[in-house]
Amino acid sequence: MAGVWIFAENQEQSLELLNVGRQIAIKMETGLSALLWYEHERAGEFIARGADEVLLLPPLAEDQPLEAYLPTLVEEAKRIDPDVFLFAATARGKELAARVAARVDAGLCSNCMSLKYNQESRTLEMERLAYGGAAVQKVISDQSFCRHYRGNR
Repeated sequence: MAGVWIFAENQEQSLELLNVGRQIAIKMETGLSALLWYEHERAGEFIARGADEVLLLPPLAEDQPLEAYLPTLVEEAKRIDPDVFLFAATARGKELAARVAARVDAGLCSNCMSLKYNQESRTLEMERLAYGGAAVQKVISDQSFCRHYRGNR
């Protein structure tokens, strides 16, 4: 396994994912990688904010959707096998995460309000709203790949 990955979709959510990813990576005693597709000059900022490495994806043509990265993400995920892959819970992030998870045969928990790694049980524990916000569902996974995180509300 190869640590925690985040897909940097945009600046605001990427910085939040870096924070959460760093916390998980520390507890898992592994590295944190950011996959950056926009503004490659920000790679140094991602390192300064907690990433151990930044993987630069090639820029997309103006008419290409973000989903054009799907084959590359799937190929690299199969080759490197990250422990956890975090996407922002945006419309595009959720769709891309679901497609990646399906193609690599991995678990998926979307719209998480919180994430933490339990060192004792070696599981990823996630919480998300259920029943239209009337309850909080706790999901525990030892197949911790492709997670969404949108932060506490």
